[in-house]
Amino acid sequence: MKEKYGFVYIWRDRKNNRFYIGCHWGTEDDGYICSSTWMRNSYKRRPQDFKRRIISRTYTSKTDMFLKEYEWLCLIKREELGKKYYNHMIFNASDKNHKHIASDHARRKMSIKKQCYIPWNKGKKCPQLSETAKGRTYSEETLTKM
Repeated sequence: MKEKYGFVYIWRDRKNNRFYIGCHWGTEDDGYICSSTWMRNSYKRRPQDFKRRIISRTYTSKTDMFLKEYEWLCLIKREELGKKYYNHMIFNASDKNHKHIASDHARRKMSIKKQCYIPWNKGKKCPQLSETAKGRTYSEETLTKM
């Protein structure tokens, strides 16, 4: 069995001229694609259009790998997130108190999740909101009754 290590990679989608930067702790030939559903679905539909390049290797720890990935992600301009890049956010995964930069699409998505937070639903996936329920807020009294 091969020894695991960390690496930062960049995928290039030559058809759409779009990129994805990510990292993985494992081996380069273990079949891992990426954590982005959007990017992975595109890859599954047209693998011939994608090429991956390893841009950094880390043999010390996962934390060091995440820091190296963050260095590369910081080179992406905010307006390129979700457009030129499949990446929607830039954040340091090794820092629990991290602040992240998000694309407009990701900001809208996070905003909807905050609006539908209900205490009894804690830990569960946010339910899909109907068009009329989006933006609805509940009073403390209503939340208590629920």
